[in-house]
Amino acid sequence: MSSDDVQITRTPAPLRRRLRAPGLLLGVLLAGMLQQAGAQAITLTDASATAGLVTGGGGHGAAVHDYDGDGWDDVFIAVTQGTSALFRNNRDGTFTDVGGLAGVAATGTYDVALWGDLDNDGHADLFLGQGASGQSKVFRNNRDGTFTDASATSGLDLSASIATAAFGDYDGDGNLDLFVAVDQAPDQLYRNTGRQDSIRFENVSNRAGIDGLAGSVPMQTTWADYDHDGDLDLFCVHDSRVPSRLYKNGGFLPLINIAASARIDTYPSDTVCCNMGIAWGDFDGDGWEDAYVTRIGQGGLYHNNGDGTFTDVASERGAVRNGMSWGVVFADFDNDGDQDLFIVSTSGYDGTPTLLYENEGGLFSEVGARAGASFLLEAQGLAAGDFNNDGRPDLVIPTHTGNHKLILNTTEAAGHWIALRLRGERHNRMAVGARVEVVASGRTHQRVVSGGDSFASQSSPTLHIGLGAATRVDTLRVYWGGGAVQERVDLDAGRAYTLVEGAVSTDRATDAAVPAMFGLEQNYPNPFNPVTTIRYALAEAGPVRLEVFDVLGRRVAVLVDRVQPPGIHLVVFEAHPLPGGMYLYRLQSGDRIETRRMLLMK
Repeated sequence: MSSDDVQITRTPAPLRRRLRAPGLLLGVLLAGMLQQAGAQAITLTDASATAGLVTGGGGHGAAVHDYDGDGWDDVFIAVTQGTSALFRNNRDGTFTDVGGLAGVAATGTYDVALWGDLDNDGHADLFLGQGASGQSKVFRNNRDGTFTDASATSGLDLSASIATAAFGDYDGDGNLDLFVAVDQAPDQLYRNTGRQDSIRFENVSNRAGIDGLAGSVPMQTTWADYDHDGDLDLFCVHDSRVPSRLYKNGGFLPLINIAASARIDTYPSDTVCCNMGIAWGDFDGDGWEDAYVTRIGQGGLYHNNGDGTFTDVASERGAVRNGMSWGVVFADFDNDGDQDLFIVSTSGYDGTPTLLYENEGGLFSEVGARAGASFLLEAQGLAAGDFNNDGRPDLVIPTHTGNHKLILNTTEAAGHWIALRLRGERHNRMAVGARVEVVASGRTHQRVVSGGDSFASQSSPTLHIGLGAATRVDTLRVYWGGGAVQERVDLDAGRAYTLVEGAVSTDRATDAAVPAMFGLEQNYPNPFNPVTTIRYALAEAGPVRLEVFDVLGRRVAVLVDRVQPPGIHLVVFEAHPLPGGMYLYRLQSGDRIETRRMLLMK
């Protein structure tokens, strides 16, 4: 059963006093008093010992996505000097490296991994960028749990030394394009040509205006519609004291670097250097996404003023401390409606541990030690996802030792929440760049589907939104891009919804979660031994029969035979007593029938 079919009820968080202090000092004092009184109690638990997230080489970046469509976030870790790994979520707190079986176990020096549905077939493909020597990789999803290496015909410069990359549909044609930041060489922009039978990119760098400074060392890049004009803009940060670049997208090439006039290109002082990681989030709930940039010693929290400019408010908002900091994410760990910050550092530099900044009304306090999340690590990458589907965002941290961190969110007094999975139709199928606006009990919350964030990493495309004491969402709007807006109203909290672009629905909550059509998906894993999962979608309630047959047409199992509601359904098939070989599984609901094949290997 998927989270579409499950309602999880938690004790609502107590109503928290909103900080409306007339002066900053009073606001900081009030925030400290509230935390000392235990008004919020974020708790993160290190679950790494039993998670199985181990590789033979050190990890650099992490990419989170439900690649097999079973409703649970999986993890890909890019490994330097070793074999990168695809970890399938076993749905019990553990993961299994299936990279070899899936065909994505690339060996070499890889810095960044990104998921993106490059051929718009509803199944995410994988880009793996090499950082020093060897070849970058593009793996096409075969829709059966395996991948095909499509690198040679992709049109990408596979030998470029890629420091970071990000997917985003810069031209709004419905296909995910790729920006790659190249180490000490001109950067590259690739337009996805949108072929249905292959993955193919066209290099448009010579007319894109995105070369950057020769000899610069890029750190992170993100696509973000910072000005809400419907086009994705590009933000790039660099090592040393190279100015950041913010490329405004006017709907055509070239992109124009307006970082200086936007006031997001500089450093706060001569003693601070080295922009490293980027996270976008509306930390103060004013309707505009702000940017946090990690550095050495002092981070930058760039408040989006809504007029095309930014103001660095890290110091006055209490989120200035960094070590040698890299990966960073905004996530509402306590579901109170305010986005918190988590930051990863290379602790060997100055002893700075991971940092957890709790957000209370737009003011931050570092609570890592109290939350059990103050870790001394040699790490750079960081990504967020809800790995146990409990409605609380978790974290994965690739480390240099190869023993990677799974940090589960065990906050007890968390508020209500909603999770959203978006599927584009006219726009890119994975909905990268789509912005969601949720209004609940008078508060507005925003989230954006990322095609790469943090540092050389990518958080889950499933959007998690804390609602505090609100038990319902009054209004939900999806801004798909290019002026396309879709609205839902009256949604229950404590659920995950799948929203399909352009799908017809009424004003009731259940309709937002209903699939657009009847469908039976390929089982996963396949081949399998002896357990596999079958996933199917029902557009309406009715009698359902799911059966398994051998190749001679003899029925060997009846997995479902009952009336079921609309939604996404999962069935686990255990084939312990059956001999190895090919089997057929058939789904019937009313006059609609679909059949697929699966291979049991013993």
